[in-house]
Amino acid sequence: NRSATSTARVRREWVQTGTPHHPDNLPVRISHGSACLPAVGGRKDTMAVMLPELHRTCHLLKQPLLFMDRPAAMFLLVDGLRESSAAAAFCAQRFHTFFLPRLSSRQDEPEDFELVEMVNQAIEDLEKSLLDSNARYAGCGLALL
Repeated sequence: NRSATSTARVRREWVQTGTPHHPDNLPVRISHGSACLPAVGGRKDTMAVMLPELHRTCHLLKQPLLFMDRPAAMFLLVDGLRESSAAAAFCAQRFHTFFLPRLSSRQDEPEDFELVEMVNQAIEDLEKSLLDSNARYAGCGLALL
């Protein structure tokens, strides 16, 4: 077999390829909504916190996000555990007080791993605050979008 015995020459040099695509700026419209089925007895265990205009919210809280693109939004979903909504309400009302100061303290846009670390630190601090509250035995699950 001739191809098995011959040696191939390999080019080992940098080749400039140019722009892989041409990005387009398109308008973005953020729509939001929330639906929740009450638990047995009419108790609302699941809560959604929606900040569809994150820049405006942060500006009103005196925590501007100078580096972030517009529009930007934050959606927090909290689900109560152990047949109680106490911890869910606690976390839904307070998560932004732990997360937004960390985010607004940045001068430049955080890398993905830095953003994940900020969220993790905010959740840890929220958990410590929850454990010091009357809702500590209720528990909740949390998702941030």
